[in-house]
Amino acid sequence: LVAMHNTTKTEWHAKTSDPKSKAKAVRYRGAVTAVVGTNLGPPSGNADPISARRVLTATAAILPLNPDQSTLWNRRRRALNLLDSPFPLNDELKLTTTCLHRNPKSYPAWHHRKWAIAAHPGSATSSSLDAEISLTTEFLQADGRNFHCWNYRRFLAGAALGGDIDGSWPAGGAVPTMGPQMTATADGAASARTDGATEAEGAARREAVVHREWDFTTACVSANFSNSSALHYRSKLLPATAVLRGGGAAARLALAEEELRDVVRPAAYTDPEDQASWWYGRFLLAEFARPDVDGSTAEYARLLREEADSVRELIEVEGDKCRWAWSGLRTALVLLAGVLHEGDSERKGAEEEAGRCLEKMATLDPSRKGRYRSIAAVVGG
Repeated sequence: LVAMHNTTKTEWHAKTSDPKSKAKAVRYRGAVTAVVGTNLGPPSGNADPISARRVLTATAAILPLNPDQSTLWNRRRRALNLLDSPFPLNDELKLTTTCLHRNPKSYPAWHHRKWAIAAHPGSATSSSLDAEISLTTEFLQADGRNFHCWNYRRFLAGAALGGDIDGSWPAGGAVPTMGPQMTATADGAASARTDGATEAEGAARREAVVHREWDFTTACVSANFSNSSALHYRSKLLPATAVLRGGGAAARLALAEEELRDVVRPAAYTDPEDQASWWYGRFLLAEFARPDVDGSTAEYARLLREEADSVRELIEVEGDKCRWAWSGLRTALVLLAGVLHEGDSERKGAEEEAGRCLEKMATLDPSRKGRYRSIAAVVGG
């Protein structure tokens, strides 16, 4: 029952050799064996409610000791499905809360919490989801990179935005599509729209959810610009935020420009060697701000030139020593060359400078020089 993480071999041996620890381990194994050996009946057929309740009582006592025992969670879900009436959601929330305080990064505990909420479509009300969001805030304040908790928060946001309670975000409207995190039941995933809200009220609620999540990631990134989990979630919120600001290529470009100015560049100037801001900047330029058929390539090219100038300034300040800065400059130059016309002198200059960036990266990062040379051979610099 003792986690091996951050424990030396000597400490681990001392703990596992202790007679009291051995006795606890024997009792624990016996309890697990009893749960696994309990006959709950065939998957389809007559249920055994007495055995099911026995499994529920036992797993409620065992799981807080070791929340990572997936088999016990599976047995618990099987037993819950055998009850004559819907199981109490609060019991599962309390149990998983206890387990998550024991191990905040327990895969099966977070999964069981999602499963329990998905099994109770009536739980997807504003007040109940707000309580769950508050729980994720508590865990993320303790560990801002707990990606299990970020994943659960996206799951809750999907329900609050009016999608199916499987973690999906509804397509169209003010939000992008996000794939399901839960397998739908035979009857399909339950809808989160259970409170009879009008269309206008629903739209206002969805807008409030997007603003709340955007503000939360802003606070997280402000506290630690290296928080790649917060930046990843922010990237998922960008399309929704752009729609709330008018939508279209112009809104996306303006939002990308704002993010480069307020998030990426301050982080890059503070710690140029930190990857998180560079990867986020690359996403903004190469994916989010890239114009569609209705977008203005001229404005996009302007943004790329500004970013290239900003990175050149950083390289000058840092004395040519930051590989990530050279990589960021090359990204802006390659994208700029891609939107300029064939034969344009600026395009030729951007391609040549991008090639010099690869050469510099190979010098600064010799262990990957073969990769940089391969890229140069494929794209011609």
